[in-house]
Amino acid sequence: NWISDSERWNWSRPKGKFDRKPNRMSSDRRKNATRRVAKGTYTPEQLAVIVPHLDTLGKAMLSIGVNCGMQASELGRLEANNYLLQHPDTEEVGDWIIIDREKTGEYGEWILWPEVAALVRWSIDRAERIGNHLLWVTDDGVPLYREEWENPETRIAKWWQAIPSKSDSHEGVVTRLNRTVDGFPRLTFKTIRKILPQMARPIYGAEVADLLNARSIDSGGTSGGRITERYADRLYENAKEPILSLEAAFRPFLDTLAED
Repeated sequence: NWISDSERWNWSRPKGKFDRKPNRMSSDRRKNATRRVAKGTYTPEQLAVIVPHLDTLGKAMLSIGVNCGMQASELGRLEANNYLLQHPDTEEVGDWIIIDREKTGEYGEWILWPEVAALVRWSIDRAERIGNHLLWVTDDGVPLYREEWENPETRIAKWWQAIPSKSDSHEGVVTRLNRTVDGFPRLTFKTIRKILPQMARPIYGAEVADLLNARSIDSGGTSGGRITERYADRLYENAKEPILSLEAAFRPFLDTLAED
């Protein structure tokens, strides 16, 4: 609706066609040009350094985040029924995580590396013992991703990256490593979802990389394409191959996960 249609405003809609494309400032162009390289990600070797500093639940969530290109919002909503031993459309037997993204409804599926699948099964058994349908909860069943909070991922961010203060002595996992291991980067937990897609992108292209993140893009690889609602809408068979082929590259990380 135009405000010219309202009697409250003394304004007339311009006649003829006009450009709806927003003007871009030079600062916007500089921001867009550096967006891809502004934030780093952990290498498989650096992930292997992190793993010994985690408990089993932490290992499970980190490994799912890497294998499935997820961040706290997806991990915090994972339930036992997101794990399948047979693909619902192709009927292929394997270890699968399948979700619909909460905000966009975007469909996502990932075949799991064996070490990650073992930790998913452990997480499901733990959730059942606690009596909670969510996988990422405290021993008392309290979700670590708090939907009702203004910043739902606060507890996860604190666990991962907190800096000790006078009022709170907790030191985050990567904050401690940044302090004790020379040159170890202190990156946010959000960067975990980028690791697999960034490794897959040069080999398999932008569309497959975005499939690994369950992000909506069109057939030309442009972000913001239509939302996917069905398996058949996009070639998810193409997403399985890079996960399996890159398993060897993640071997330092996966081998550490398998250690007691």
